Amino acid sequence: MRTTLTLCFLSLLVQNTAAQILPDNRATDWTSAGLTAGSRHSINRINMIEQGADPSGNSPCNDVIASAIASLQGKSGVMFFPAGTYFFDGSITLPDSVVIQGEGASETVFNFNLGGSGDLLIAQGSWAGNPDTLVTDAEVGDSIVEVPDASLWQVGDLAR
Repeated sequence: MRTTLTLCFLSLLVQNTAAQILPDNRATDWTSAGLTAGSRHSINRINMIEQGADPSGNSPCNDVIASAIASLQGKSGVMFFPAGTYFFDGSITLPDSVVIQGEGASETVFNFNLGGSGDLLIAQGSWAGNPDTLVTDAEVGDSIVEVPDASLWQVGDLAR
């Protein structure tokens, strides 16, 4: 009886684990998250370790990221955090067109300790756009969508 229960448990565990794998055609490519098609090549990319961020997680990185953002002088930019663990003891304020990027969820880790108050990330900016309707259904990853009036759109426009 005990062997049967153990086998049933292991069988359910394997089935549950297999059900958690996301197929490639359903995955989202986050490498350009927050960037528009026209800005990917001309955007300022700042390596935060080169600016003085501590990838060991021992020293707060708040002043380093604030200084790097200020150096952009209102222009767009990417705050790139190479693999490591980064500690923050205060909020990070991201102005419009500034993006935080790392080497992946398992490689770049942010540890926050705000003492139980405050926001971890404060995103500033605004959204400007006009709603539109899709004529046909679309799925994540589609490169073509059909809209009633394509003249309202230009190459590189953001659709969400």
